[in-house]
Amino acid sequence: MKPALLVVAAASLGLVPSFLPGDARVQSPTGQVFRASADLVTIDVSVRAGSDIVGGLTASDFVLLDNGVPQRVEVVAQEAVPLEVSILLETTEDVPDDLPGRTAEANEIAALARPADLVRLVGISTTVRDLIPLRPRSAMTPFGPFEPTGIPAAHDALAAALMRPVGLDRRHLIIAITNGIDAMSTLDAARVLEVARRSEATLVVAAIDLAFSPGGIYTGGRERLQGHRQGTLRVATPTRSTWRPFDEERFDVLREACQATGGDFYLPGIFDARTATAVFEKAFADYRRSYLLRYTPTGVAREGWHEVSVTVPRYPSYRVQARRGYAVESGGASASGTSGAAAGGVPPEGTPGAVNRSAATSGAAAAGRTAGRLATLDDIADAYDRGDYGGVATRLASGGDLPDLARALVASPTRWPANPHREAAFVLELADAAVRFGGASGLAAARDLLTTYRPLVRHPLGPDAFERYWLWGAVALAEGTRQPTFAGPTLDYARSRVPDEPRFALARTSYRDQRLSLGLNAQEGRGLSASSLRSVEGLLAEYDDATRVEAVAQEARVRKAWLLHRVGRDEEALSELDGAGRGGGSTDDDTVGFWRALFRGRVLDALDRTAEAAEAYRAALAITPTAQSARAGLMAALLRSGDRAGAEALADAIETAPVSGIDPWWLYAMGEGRMFPEILRRLREQTR
Repeated sequence: MKPALLVVAAASLGLVPSFLPGDARVQSPTGQVFRASADLVTIDVSVRAGSDIVGGLTASDFVLLDNGVPQRVEVVAQEAVPLEVSILLETTEDVPDDLPGRTAEANEIAALARPADLVRLVGISTTVRDLIPLRPRSAMTPFGPFEPTGIPAAHDALAAALMRPVGLDRRHLIIAITNGIDAMSTLDAARVLEVARRSEATLVVAAIDLAFSPGGIYTGGRERLQGHRQGTLRVATPTRSTWRPFDEERFDVLREACQATGGDFYLPGIFDARTATAVFEKAFADYRRSYLLRYTPTGVAREGWHEVSVTVPRYPSYRVQARRGYAVESGGASASGTSGAAAGGVPPEGTPGAVNRSAATSGAAAAGRTAGRLATLDDIADAYDRGDYGGVATRLASGGDLPDLARALVASPTRWPANPHREAAFVLELADAAVRFGGASGLAAARDLLTTYRPLVRHPLGPDAFERYWLWGAVALAEGTRQPTFAGPTLDYARSRVPDEPRFALARTSYRDQRLSLGLNAQEGRGLSASSLRSVEGLLAEYDDATRVEAVAQEARVRKAWLLHRVGRDEEALSELDGAGRGGGSTDDDTVGFWRALFRGRVLDALDRTAEAAEAYRAALAITPTAQSARAGLMAALLRSGDRAGAEALADAIETAPVSGIDPWWLYAMGEGRMFPEILRRLREQTR
């Protein structure tokens, strides 16, 4: 398992112009009513003597500088301030063994809140969604159990949580139990740092699943298990599978994000408690014993970045932790058009985009099998003959041994002697079910089934139209599994059989691209190793070859651009994306169009062209209005451009909107797999 990062974010900066009208009133713990001016600022401050929290300080003990100018502060004790507590719980396939324990700890953490505090539970997976909406802690029922599915979009989740608006009379405490290694987000760790600097949150990270590896670096449980299997047991476990678009492990940037907010990043120590409950019980206690400093800035310009320094000069040995600054956006909420689809509002059902097959390989579907009589091969074939494809799916999911069914099909006489193409299409149907419902043995059975039937589909005079189309279905099914032992050999065979098919060539290149691990050098702009550089240049040349074939030119340009962006060549990437929008290939694929718009946003963001990036993200949302990836990108871009209200609205939409449709970004690593349902539908029609 990967390093479990337990992230605490506690609201520490309240810039009232974003939330309160000029005459809003705030009740202090002493009963005094404070009238909030249009520029009231609040800062959470903790003071320590060694490892102990220091209490009993008064306003006269603090010196606060705002852009170097001393300010007059008042102190409000945090203990009496009501909280909103957001618990972020990772429910991905990275943590299947730990999920029950982590869920139990989430329940224990929720119990630490006071009865009047409000609590919500947010799930972190491929999607980031409220599992339990905000409600009084006294009304909470135990969480779980949860089924592990998907891969983590941790950065998008943290950024959305940091931006989420908070009730006027409350502070916000966010606790996340998650693998900190990101594998799906639009936002990278640097953008999380940027959002943290502008949010009303203090971020504290406790990494309780990290341990020193023999190489002197921190590794998580998953990496240690893989190393044990490979180095001790000699079991070949792939170190990188195609189903993870990337793995970003930027603990240094996360630490900087924490410290920029007045928090910190805590690695496990020998004598420290290493459970989530212990970490956050201490965090709750420390947070409630910290100080809330309020002041109205005087002697400084209102707008722009404000550097904040807090000290206690009478006690120079004390260590003070506080937010390092805040930003005042120019004007009010900008008229940037953040409503409806352009801002990521909830669209009607049936939005355009590719078919979601991400659940097909999760293994979770097996839990939904119906009880009753097990399906037989005859049952399934009879339903297939009647055109009852829904019945076929039901029977395949109802139980039975899918590998046995696959072997029975190979051993039995052909059911359609006058229509061998129909049997070949049925093979894809059964292989698809084995992948979706059969677990690891089903995946192996599907691979063996397709390998067995490939010679039976071969035309003696060379590949005919049906063989080409059937091979396309086999490629799409195999690539959609995102498993190297299945996808690689299937792609190799298809290319050897039909070397002039452009879709197979592009699929093979994009598959190899997804397998390319560039490491932190590319992320940090330090350049690539010689071997990685050769691999990149080879892939770029193959993409160039594909752009010369009209049928795949647009997708080839978009994929080439994404690779260029990954290695820091953003100007070249932008040129490719602009070229993909000027024709040169099919333009009716909404999925590829979405990728192009999303990637333009990412590249323009990297080039600090924020306004153009926002427009690119809006273009992506015009294609798929509920896409989490584009919403997250637009959220960060709006925050950078000064539209805080728009960013907050998107943050809330990311976590509260119902799941509707599919985010096309999730399909990028699947390659041709996104097309499998349509290929299967056409094969059914052609072979009846």
